[in-house]
Amino acid sequence: MTNSCSAFGAYTKLIIEPDGGAFDANSERYAILGENITRNQPFQGRRRITGDRANYSTAIRPHTYLVSGAIAMQPGPADLANLLPRVLWGTGLALGDTAPVFKVLVDRENGIFHYPDCQMARMVLRSKTESGNEPTNEELVECIIYLMATSEDTNTVSWPDPEPTITLSDGNTPYNHTEGVLSLGGSSRPFKSFELVIDNMLTPVFNNDNDLGPSCLRSRGRRITLKTQNPFTTNTLADSLTALNSGIAGSLTFTNGGLSTSFTFPHLRNNYRSPAIQGRGEIPLTLNMEAFATSGSAEMVVTNDSTP
Repeated sequence: MTNSCSAFGAYTKLIIEPDGGAFDANSERYAILGENITRNQPFQGRRRITGDRANYSTAIRPHTYLVSGAIAMQPGPADLANLLPRVLWGTGLALGDTAPVFKVLVDRENGIFHYPDCQMARMVLRSKTESGNEPTNEELVECIIYLMATSEDTNTVSWPDPEPTITLSDGNTPYNHTEGVLSLGGSSRPFKSFELVIDNMLTPVFNNDNDLGPSCLRSRGRRITLKTQNPFTTNTLADSLTALNSGIAGSLTFTNGGLSTSFTFPHLRNNYRSPAIQGRGEIPLTLNMEAFATSGSAEMVVTNDSTP
């Protein structure tokens, strides 16, 4: 659908397809909060000295570019079943070292943008409790996926007909913040917010291969962090110090009826910061934790039950 007045985000559609597959009615359709996948490509050629103040058009040439950006959504466990393997780089929900390649098609109403050869650079899962006085602020778990691609095609790939539909099953219902349970050292701890980051430390490599896009995408490692804001109690203070000095096991689990998603960490270390008084109100305690592998376990173990 096109509009001669102006394109609106309300009419945006986004689908994902594994590498090698064709966009069709079976492609993964997602309800999104927004996206900013872009090809950022400036031109160059302004530095030449010619004896006057003019810049001449004959020197202007396109620069190399990188396609990157983020997609924000409120996923349910069925959505996470598709998304998590692409950031974990392993088999199923295990951590691994081989990046799944996929492609994205975005209908921005007045143009269809195709992003082949995508890799997931980073995923952020987050939520927070909101004051009862601010009912318009949502408490649903958000997922932001950051991807990189080697190219962008505009209006060269058609939107599939018939198109995939938005799935409205229980498995696509997003989790609420209140459905989360944080465990540290085997004990449940209250938390006001969390931010889980899985970072594949993806880096574009530019070689002289007669292509303005990156030659390939390589990883420099992996880093998994969990940041939580907790009420300051003797228990959470003890947890924060234990995680600093010797490490602590932990888990974060969301459950909605018979559906659940769990992240288990065998060894968390905390970048400790003392609680500070910010006024007459509640004193928070923030834990900035990083997950590490042990001799018997990976940094993080994920389970996801997306079938009611």
